[in-house]
Amino acid sequence: MYLIMDKEKVKVASAFVSGEDVSAYDEDGNRILSLEGVNFENVYLEDDDGQRVEFLKTAPVSQNEIEEMRNLIKTLNDKVLQLEKEGRA
Repeated sequence: MYLIMDKEKVKVASAFVSGEDVSAYDEDGNRILSLEGVNFENVYLEDDDGQRVEFLKTAPVSQNEIEEMRNLIKTLNDKVLQLEKEGRA
């Protein structure tokens, strides 16, 4: 799939839209482009056959997911501190 930006064409594995912003990723999941304030008449996706493809919408993150991530970060930080005290880090 390709991200078309006026006259530029960049190969991407996926691209997501959030409001007027677009993020595009390569096959490894690395973000390769981040565009803000996009004019969707000039910026769009094409498949390998040159047909327009709809952007994927980013799903909102739930509060439960945010809390789970906070807890995971706290656990990881606590473990790092413990290892530092033991002289392993």
